[in-house]
Amino acid sequence: LTPPQFDQLKMIERNGRHLDLLVSDLVDVNRIESGRFSINPEPFYVDAVLTECLDGFETIAAEESQKLVRELDLKDVIVRADRQRLAQIVTNMVSNAFKYSPEKSPVIVRAHVDGVQLVIAVEDHGLGISKEDQEKLFTPFFRSTNLEAQKIKGTGLGLLITKSIVESHGGELELVSDLGKGTTITVRLPGVQGEEEAADMAAAGALNDLPGGPTGKKRMDGAA
Repeated sequence: LTPPQFDQLKMIERNGRHLDLLVSDLVDVNRIESGRFSINPEPFYVDAVLTECLDGFETIAAEESQKLVRELDLKDVIVRADRQRLAQIVTNMVSNAFKYSPEKSPVIVRAHVDGVQLVIAVEDHGLGISKEDQEKLFTPFFRSTNLEAQKIKGTGLGLLITKSIVESHGGELELVSDLGKGTTITVRLPGVQGEEEAADMAAAGALNDLPGGPTGKKRMDGAA
């Protein structure tokens, strides 16, 4: 292929991915509004899921002269949740953080365990969100009144879907933002498996076969 042809194919690929995400978001919103939204919990090593999600953002960060900072304390942590939906939560949070952050600005992802809760926080130093916009942030198709934010492409569905996924797990989502200074979104999900649950899985011979474990590493699409 000639360089112009290659550039055109890359543009087609980007637009195809954008369309795929848009259709997926619209389907999710329809399920949420009709009460048909559901999750499929299973036990898995959470560190593997987060690492795979964040690895995908390294190239994006480099292209935009931004930096992804990871502060993960999740070694050997098993959680019972929907793997694909958890990946969707992290992807939406980190994607938003990068979109609304300037060049050379860090996006910090923190994750740890608090009792039986998995806590994930994404912090940026971007545009921030006004108090007025925060009140409408989780409504379908909402776009910020900030003129600078309006220049950035988006559907206004990501945070609504993220909040619905979190609440479907019985969790909570908290947003703290200062206009012009940045935003931090924190998600708390129940389902962290304690020593007793892990011991039961070990006794059943299932511990090493969990997704993300030593012999149970699987892609998030469920393939072996």
